[in-house]
Amino acid sequence: MRFDAVFRSMGEGMPVVNAGGTLWFANDAMCRLVGMPLTELQGHSVLWLFEDTTWRAFFEPMVAGREPSQRGTLTLHTEGGDRHLSAHAESVMLPSGESLGFVCVFTDVTDFHELDRLKTDLIGFVSHELRRPLTVIKGLAKTLLIHGADAMAKYGDDFLHEIDAEADRLAETVDSFLDLARLQNGESLRLVSETFDVREFVGATIESQRRQADEWRFETHYDQAVGTLHADPMRLRQVLGNLLSNAVKYSSPEAAVGVSVSVEHDCVRFAIADQGRGVPDELLDKIFLPYYRVADPEDPQQRTIRGAGLGLCLCKILVELHGGRIWAESTPGAGSTFFFTVPLRQSEGLAREPT
Repeated sequence: MRFDAVFRSMGEGMPVVNAGGTLWFANDAMCRLVGMPLTELQGHSVLWLFEDTTWRAFFEPMVAGREPSQRGTLTLHTEGGDRHLSAHAESVMLPSGESLGFVCVFTDVTDFHELDRLKTDLIGFVSHELRRPLTVIKGLAKTLLIHGADAMAKYGDDFLHEIDAEADRLAETVDSFLDLARLQNGESLRLVSETFDVREFVGATIESQRRQADEWRFETHYDQAVGTLHADPMRLRQVLGNLLSNAVKYSSPEAAVGVSVSVEHDCVRFAIADQGRGVPDELLDKIFLPYYRVADPEDPQQRTIRGAGLGLCLCKILVELHGGRIWAESTPGAGSTFFFTVPLRQSEGLAREPT
């Protein structure tokens, strides 16, 4: 009875299969993994229950008695998404050598699999997002050095502006990465609050974006109640600048990016609307995760969009440090609107932990 209680309470999924390949018993964790009650699992062949080819390849040598044990990593497709399982099967033998079947242990390693994906993304981020601006800077500088005064006279201004823009992008990427790393390591971020005019703040941030993309149009709307805000303007400029940059990236040049500011419930609410492809509802929460980017291989525009997937995560942290919140609403095919709120009054020098 005690063994049965221990078996049932194990956190790993544990099915017991007899010598004929029929599932004899499974603990509660296994039933939860496959989303089926024990009554529907018992009495069925494991080769029938798990029709996926990788699962059959794992079970078949055990059912046929060709292997005394098996190890591997399997993917379980569920309605809630794919789960990655570390699988280990061992034969149960009598002293006479007769096989009674085998016992499996399935450990959910989805979180570790996600960490491995993030590590791969980080390597890609370093190789692409840092190397690309360095390549441009080095190429332009080398051209000026090789061709000297003639190249400087003919292309100097254009090249220097391009070098300056790429250096700014590189610095912004590195700063975002370092800020995120510090916050994730538990370091607090001290806000330097001051009172500033919201309209001037928005206008200056838009002008900064326009210098990088002067062909885009920005349309602004302010409620009459919008006046001053006491917060950290540098950190909020990071937030608004990132959202404006994203709106520009995912919109066509002829489409306007909308910026609306209102006062609601003792908060200033900012709304940045684009006319891009939009984001599916099920991904609206994921877009604020580090390194996450909405991928659409059928959209050639998105394949050329630069970014490491750090911006929205950092925006969320910075907004929450101010005591506000950030979210997105989207209609696939019609664009997205990103909102964030900031309380009208912030304490001077306030340091917060993001939620």
